[in-house]
Amino acid sequence: MDEVRIIDLAELYGVTNVHPFSIVFMIVMIACALAPRRSAVLFGVLAVCVFMQAEQRVVIGALDFNMLRLFMLVAWIRVFVKGEHRSLHFGKLDRLLVLWTLSSAVVQILRVGPSTIAYCLGVVFDALTAYFLIRVLVRTPAEVLVLWRYVAWIVVVLSPFLIYEATKLHNVFGVFTYAGFDEVVDHFRGEVRAQGPFSHPILAGTFGSVAFPVFVGILFGLKKRRTLFAVACAGAIAITLASGSSGPLMAFWAGLVGWAIWWFRKYSRQMWWTTIALAVVVHFIREKSIWHLIFVRVSNFVGGTGSHRYWLVETFISRFSEWALLGTSNMASWGWGLQDATNQYVLEGVTGGLVTFVLFFLVLATGFRQLRLARHACERLYGAKSLWALLAWGSSVSLAVHCVSFLSVSYFGQMLQFFFFFLATVPAMSRARHPKRVKSREPSRAAKAPTAMPATAAPMRACSWASTGI
Repeated sequence: MDEVRIIDLAELYGVTNVHPFSIVFMIVMIACALAPRRSAVLFGVLAVCVFMQAEQRVVIGALDFNMLRLFMLVAWIRVFVKGEHRSLHFGKLDRLLVLWTLSSAVVQILRVGPSTIAYCLGVVFDALTAYFLIRVLVRTPAEVLVLWRYVAWIVVVLSPFLIYEATKLHNVFGVFTYAGFDEVVDHFRGEVRAQGPFSHPILAGTFGSVAFPVFVGILFGLKKRRTLFAVACAGAIAITLASGSSGPLMAFWAGLVGWAIWWFRKYSRQMWWTTIALAVVVHFIREKSIWHLIFVRVSNFVGGTGSHRYWLVETFISRFSEWALLGTSNMASWGWGLQDATNQYVLEGVTGGLVTFVLFFLVLATGFRQLRLARHACERLYGAKSLWALLAWGSSVSLAVHCVSFLSVSYFGQMLQFFFFFLATVPAMSRARHPKRVKSREPSRAAKAPTAMPATAAPMRACSWASTGI
């Protein structure tokens, strides 16, 4: 149970591995991709992203297609055939994300050489196709609501499998990996860590912790049909706990703090700048840096390898000149174990240099700004406790949870794709600043409606699952 298994990743990802169940599953999902309604495509891409492991893939010569890439190809063919891409209008977040993705790829090619071109093109393809597919499918806040409804169903279905894995010490999804080497669950310092279909237990727990804040916002914003999101909240908590990892647990608590700040949201900007100022003061008055307080002291309460992450950040800062221009491929010389960049911010710097590092922060900052403006607009139009305002706040908290998670893990696999999916919903939430009145399907009743009808009547009609138009 505790023996170390050494796996040659080159052998794992260089051959075709398709389980018969995966074939059946993909046939159903591809049928969803070709369905008339865009909502079916949306459900398909989310389901394939979460439930199809990276090891399930088809290799043809030098071309390597996992199940999500195959689904993306079919989905984009459908988008172009139906002309759905014409509705896409580039915004600031779109441009920054493209620049961030391309910058990382270009810097890696310049640093390592032409041998990495194929790999970098694959990374860019995964990122941009995932992000812009959701941008095409999800255009309004009502459609963002539909997306999170599908995520809620996925969490409800997934959570029992992780609970079973944590209690029975058997990963059902292990049969889809090479030789089923993940059928026995992961252990770390005596803790059982369930991972389900995800590439790592930390990523599985992170998935639950980032989904929870949005579920809370929708749960309290809806007036009916709340059972699904109540169960999804419980499922997200179960997934986080079953992962047995300190990083997702810390991120989950950050989400709770984010929702606690909702009562003081009018002063959120002042609180944010006050926190930054206090962090700077503490950094200079303490014997050790603020990173020691964040990683080492916190890990004493929640567990984990905080000392490793502390030294990783300290070395990253002290060796600024080594990675600032074109990143670095020599992290092994930084110290024992530091070649494992378990920090998304550090990974952005060492792989893409200072330009990519700054662009990554600009993507996050733009996401926060657009969600804040969307929330302000929703509060003015529909009220502070309306569904749309709470959805915008929950999305902001979820983005903050992502930022906290980046301190303890660098995303890859399903979680990286899900992060692109999440970012793609931000421009759709920004449409709340320019709401369009929904036309009633019963003009005679609309004509008889009293002139004093509140402004929330038309927008709230759009939150019906059957009237979203996708």
